[in-house]
Amino acid sequence: MSISIAALFRLGLASAILAGLGLTSPVLAQSTVYIPAILELSGAGAVSGTNFRDGMLLAIDEINAKGGILGRKIDTPLLDTQSDAGISRAQVQKVLDNNPYVILGPVFSGSVLVDMALTHQAEIPEIVGGEAAAITQKGDPYVFRTSFGQQFSMPKIANYIRDSVKAKSVAVLWVNNDFGKGGRDTFIKEMAARNIKVTADISTESGQADFSADVVKIKAANADAIFVYVNEEESARFLREAKKQGVKTALIGETTLLGQKVIDLAQGAAEGVAGPRRPHGRCADPCREGVRRTLQEALQLCVRSQRHQGLHRRLFHQARHRENGQVRQQAVRPDPARHDDHAEGRARRPDGSDIRQERRH
Repeated sequence: MSISIAALFRLGLASAILAGLGLTSPVLAQSTVYIPAILELSGAGAVSGTNFRDGMLLAIDEINAKGGILGRKIDTPLLDTQSDAGISRAQVQKVLDNNPYVILGPVFSGSVLVDMALTHQAEIPEIVGGEAAAITQKGDPYVFRTSFGQQFSMPKIANYIRDSVKAKSVAVLWVNNDFGKGGRDTFIKEMAARNIKVTADISTESGQADFSADVVKIKAANADAIFVYVNEEESARFLREAKKQGVKTALIGETTLLGQKVIDLAQGAAEGVAGPRRPHGRCADPCREGVRRTLQEALQLCVRSQRHQGLHRRLFHQARHRENGQVRQQAVRPDPARHDDHAEGRARRPDGSDIRQERRH
C-alpha cells in the first residue's frame, strides 16, 4: 500500500486529530494541543532535522497566530534524536506516555522504520520526513510524508536523466543507510527500465569526511551523468571534492542535493548541479517550504472539518486504492438523512444507537 500525503491529509489526518482532541466529548479539559516533534537536531542528520524544524515552526506560528486549532494553541516541544534510531525510538516512547495527538518527525528513514511500530500500536499519526520506499511498503495508515517517497521521486529523476540530460550511462553515489539503500535500489531499477547503463555503483558512509577516493572512481567510470544520493553535509563535501578534481560530468540530484543548505555548505561547488523541477515550483529551500505547507494544510483542515466530527473513525480507516501511480480515495460521505446527528457531534452505529466518543487513553 502506498500512502499519498496530500490525499491522506485531506481525509485522514484531520479526522485523527479531531478524534484525539475529543471533539465529541462534552468537556475539553486541555488548553493546548500537544504535538511533540522528534527530530535530528544534532549528529549526522542535523541539517535535515533543522530544515524540517524550521518549516514546522513556520506553520505552527502561522496557525497559532490565527487562533490555533478550535481556539487551542499548538504546543510543540522539540526532542533530539541525535540522528540515532535507538534514541529516536526512546523519544517516541517518552512522548507517547503523554498522549500526543500527532507526532512530528523524525526525518531519517532508519529512525522512522523503528518508530512506526510504536505509533501504530498507539494509533497515533506520525508526520515524517523519511523518503525510503520501505516506509511506504509497510502500509502503515498512521504514517504521513512531507515529501515524495522514493517510488515516486526516482522515476521522475530517471526520466530527467534520460530526457533532459540525454545520458546513456550514469554513476551512482549513495549513502549506506536506509535512506540511501532504498533510493539506490529504486534508482538502479529505473535505470535498467530505460536502458541506461550504471558504470559505477559507489557506497559511502553517513558522516563521511573524505570523498577523494570516491571521486577518482567516478571519474574512471567515464559516465555521462553522476547521480548523488547522500545526506546534506556529505553532499557538500562531495561537491567540493568533485570541483577540486575537475569533474565536468553533469551532477544530478533531488531534494537533498538541491537544497539551500547544500548550496551554502558547498561554497560555490554546487554551481551547475541539476535535477527535475519540483511540483510546487522553485523554492530556495524546498524541504522547509514543503513541511510548512503540508503541516499548515493538515492542521488548518482540522478546524474546517469539525462539522463532521462523528465521521473521524470511518474517514481515517477508509479504503485506499492505487490507479495509474496515484492514490485514489474512496471517501465516506455523510448520509444526508443523518445530517443532524453529525452536526450535533453524535455518531451512530448501523442499528441507530449512539456511539460515545471518548479519548482512547
